[in-house]
Amino acid sequence: MNEIKVEIVADSINQYGDRLTSLVLTYPRIIHAEMLTHRMFSRNASSSRAVPVQKMIEAVKNNTFCPFEFQKAHKGMQGSEYFTDEDKEDCIKLWLESAELALQQAEKMKEKGITKQIINRILEPYQYYTVLITGSKEGWDNFFNLRNPIYEWEYEEGVIKAKSKEEFLEMFIKRYPTNGERELHDMELVDEHLNPNNSIDWFNLNKGQAEIHMMMLSEKIYDCIQESVPTQLKGNEWHIPMIEVIED
Repeated sequence: MNEIKVEIVADSINQYGDRLTSLVLTYPRIIHAEMLTHRMFSRNASSSRAVPVQKMIEAVKNNTFCPFEFQKAHKGMQGSEYFTDEDKEDCIKLWLESAELALQQAEKMKEKGITKQIINRILEPYQYYTVLITGSKEGWDNFFNLRNPIYEWEYEEGVIKAKSKEEFLEMFIKRYPTNGERELHDMELVDEHLNPNNSIDWFNLNKGQAEIHMMMLSEKIYDCIQESVPTQLKGNEWHIPMIEVIED
């Protein structure tokens, strides 16, 4: 399972129209520091210092994070060229070799009796991380403005610009109601043999400037919240994630 997962565990709106949404997110540990820069969120996550070494080793072995795409070396914060075909396979091999080496060293350090606080750190780049996070509508909107992809495609009558693939496809077919499906296949954006999350076609349309895995996470959260209908709270009710009923 090499994927990012998003699940809403509570979505509420109070009598004044204030909305809070809580999600359980599973994403690559390498982008966690970037998530922490969004101070409008409340979050809770497990600490690498608390996880037994063997449990961490098994977690990485069973579900090793590997970058979904590999950008070529570039100046500045964001690149635009990606390795493909055999070159991409070589990149994946190099990454997985580094993960295997980290696992081997972790085993040796465990035998030496080194603390998990140190050993687990060298495994973090290959780990998926699960976080419970809560934000207001304003907080999430700010996050999306900074972190979402920007799928942009110019055509004769104008420009399509969307924050997610789903949004893009809806806008595209709305502009081409009769031949939208054919056009999309011609663009290689819809193909039953392609995984849209890994398609270079989508990355080439994307003008976003965030880290690519952060954009993937943000897009999934965006789609999830867009599709969710918040629960209306009464005056004496609270937004409490993962609890259906509070007993007196």
